[in-house]
Amino acid sequence: LERCNKRLNVGMDMVNAHMAFGSIDVPSVMERRDLELFCQLDRQHTQCVDECGYSVQFNLREFVCRKRFNEMAGHLPCYARAAPVLSRHCRPRCGEYLPLEHSPQGYAQRCRQLLCDHTCTNFIIDKVCPANEARRAGRFLLEFTRLQVSEILKFRGGD
Repeated sequence: LERCNKRLNVGMDMVNAHMAFGSIDVPSVMERRDLELFCQLDRQHTQCVDECGYSVQFNLREFVCRKRFNEMAGHLPCYARAAPVLSRHCRPRCGEYLPLEHSPQGYAQRCRQLLCDHTCTNFIIDKVCPANEARRAGRFLLEFTRLQVSEILKFRGGD
């Protein structure tokens, strides 16, 4: 497992990414080519983990890489415009992204942070992207965030 994670991390060094989305775990890439590379690395990581005898129960990135790739790619120009503003505006407001702590308090904190990050991100996207594009890009992030929260609840035994 450690070998798989190391290969993933080395590969991700080649991806032009930002951390502006905070706890919203959508791939934070700038261009379509970076999204393609991200998805390729994620597939290789999943395969490596499977080969090591572990199973990936659910990978949020499948939502982006398999099911909604073209839609995500279409939102990248809006997200790239928003990224520098998100970092300046939302990080001070919502706090830095911290790893999930597997406890009731940790799950509650992640949900609060997701809500803050999502609200702040939508506010910024509405300001820097054309209205129709902003609405679609925000809706995409909302669907992704709903999946993320659903998986947190399943993981903790809430479903």
